[in-house]
Amino acid sequence: MRLTQGFKAEPAETKEESKDPKLQSDQKKDDTENIPDMPDDNNQIVITDAPLVIFDLETNGRYPDITQVAACYVDRSFSRYIFPNQPISAEASRITGLTVVGNKMYHNGSLVPYKLPHEGLTDFLSYISEFKDKPILIGHNIKRFDCHVLFNTLSSLNMWNEFSSQISCFVDSLNLFKQVVPGLSSYSQSFLVNNLLGQEYESHNAVHDARLLLKLITDKGNIFNYLDDLAF
Repeated sequence: MRLTQGFKAEPAETKEESKDPKLQSDQKKDDTENIPDMPDDNNQIVITDAPLVIFDLETNGRYPDITQVAACYVDRSFSRYIFPNQPISAEASRITGLTVVGNKMYHNGSLVPYKLPHEGLTDFLSYISEFKDKPILIGHNIKRFDCHVLFNTLSSLNMWNEFSSQISCFVDSLNLFKQVVPGLSSYSQSFLVNNLLGQEYESHNAVHDARLLLKLITDKGNIFNYLDDLAF
């Protein structure tokens, strides 16, 4: 079974702002944007056979441009720094450690190689396409933030249709853990990692975030019990 429900992604702020309950309640319904259904595929996969691929984005702030995309599977990982079209805000730099000076990009003061948006996302598409079965893409708070940014960026590059044809569906792990462990005081990724895995959490490096979320999903998520409700 392949789930191809559309979803509504709300206007993207920074990741920190998107967690603020007051900001969430203040969003106007007419600001939401319909994300189109994933294209139908005659060779539909059985979704329980799909690999679980964790992905995470970092951005330059309110604009938002992608500054890093990372993904991981059991034995395959991916990461690209992406040079943004707009400046990185001071707050985003403080959170992610990413800065741009001239045509150079730094992470925590160290020079890093980067790709332009089309190049970096083409690499990401190639990584996704290498899986024999179309993967389920999982991320934390992605229905509100990452998917909105990813959709708009890929659409601007005329890449969304090709990308969506290579995946089975998305699942937001924030909503997953609200069902797996109801009643927690917080569902931030850092809280879940600290309390369910007993590990320290160093957030806002996309590679580190993705690897920790993979462990969280694998050890505590029971994801296939909730796919019918959560896949989009």
